[in-house]
Amino acid sequence: MNLVLTNADIVLPDAVVRGTLRVQGGLIADIQPGGSTASEALDLAGDYLLPGAVDLHTDNLERQVQPRAGTRWPSRSALLAPPASPRCWTRSASAIWVLMRTGPAPAPKACAT
Repeated sequence: MNLVLTNADIVLPDAVVRGTLRVQGGLIADIQPGGSTASEALDLAGDYLLPGAVDLHTDNLERQVQPRAGTRWPSRSALLAPPASPRCWTRSASAIWVLMRTGPAPAPKACAT
């Protein structure tokens, strides 16, 4: 896969740079400050471009079990649906971990006064 993304705020470990990122063979091949005039370049119009993020707190499972208020989906079907199915996609995460409590919630701790 070859791709050129330009006019993006590219989030790097130590800075955010307005620039162009080139992908070649599915890997980042180059990051350059400034825009690109290449005809194949996709203009991100100043959107942030950042490395893949893992979303550790989604409500995707809850939305599968109860897609609308007052409506319940069979739990077994909801639990077996792949977390990466289109109904669970987000625009900001490259991976989603569905975490759920399997036991009772701990008792709330008393607050000191």
